[in-house]
Amino acid sequence: MKLARQKQIAIPVGVCLGCFNAQQQLRFPFLVYCSHNETLAVIRGPDEHATFQCAPQQLENVLRQLGQSADGQSGEGRQRH
Repeated sequence: MKLARQKQIAIPVGVCLGCFNAQQQLRFPFLVYCSHNETLAVIRGPDEHATFQCAPQQLENVLRQLGQSADGQSGEGRQRH
């Protein structure tokens, strides 16, 4: 069976096509890390994303911080930044 998205995803600036294709997910949100450009992208929707410069040695700590901030938010009273 072949799955296809209804809307094509915009690839964030700073993320190469190879890294994006290897790491994309079927559900949002998801993360993509491009080691070639040292860029971390948070993909929230087909045309909604944020990118951050992130050296490989910083990646583990950044992912930990993102995980802690996601765990600290509840469904009610969630703040959007």
